[in-house]
Amino acid sequence: MVTNTIPSEVLGFFAGMVGLGGFLGFFSGYAAKKIAKIMAFIIGTIFIILQILAFTGYITINWNAILNSTGGYFEKSSVEHGFNYFLNILTVNLPFAGSFIAGFWFGIKRG
Repeated sequence: MVTNTIPSEVLGFFAGMVGLGGFLGFFSGYAAKKIAKIMAFIIGTIFIILQILAFTGYITINWNAILNSTGGYFEKSSVEHGFNYFLNILTVNLPFAGSFIAGFWFGIKRG
């Protein structure tokens, strides 16, 4: 009688790869969210300082020129494209990309 069982070495290898992918993904997502929070703080602080300087008359901000140079807003598709490109960079040549992405999302949620 022939049994189709997978050797324990193979199962251990795949379990280790999935565990490693999830582990690395979690910490990458956690770090990415922390970096995003720091960037949001810096950009927000700069905006507040600029607004205070404009309010007190030290500077004049030409918002029309700024809006025209950026297209006025970020399109949702360009933000999604940028995020997908970022994930592609993080998962290139990873045999455990699926568990990495799952861990990454969990890390972003917990961060």
